Amino acid sequence: MISRTHESNHHPCAIALRNVIRNPFAWPRFLLGTVLVIRVIQIPSLVSQAFADGVAKLNRQARAAIAAEHWEVATACYEKAIQLASKTAKLCVELGMLLTKLGRLPDAIVMYQVGLRIALQNMPAEIGLAQAYRGVPNFKKAK
Repeated sequence: MISRTHESNHHPCAIALRNVIRNPFAWPRFLLGTVLVIRVIQIPSLVSQAFADGVAKLNRQARAAIAAEHWEVATACYEKAIQLASKTAKLCVELGMLLTKLGRLPDAIVMYQVGLRIALQNMPAEIGLAQAYRGVPNFKKAK
């Protein structure tokens, strides 16, 4: 049992719990507070999970569009996914590969560079950037 003389040595949660145990009218408030704390802790994880699911869905749609040779749909899906997850180098590199395939080399160079700014050592981005630079006849347009 917690004595009142040494209350300052005890954790505030222990003191609060002792007060709840002694006061039967405090239980509903205690339970409501506990439920609210649990919900507040869970909300960010649910939001981040939904966010990751949205990016993954866009990535799957882009790959399906590429398989069906719907290039503009795939480009739009990658661009939306990059807007949602701007710190994902893989999406930038995949969009760069698609733009290279479409012959939009200056845009591909930009995407490879963005991917390399995010992940400094990214071999697919480095190789894609080199290939895109080789394919551009005018280097001033590539910058």
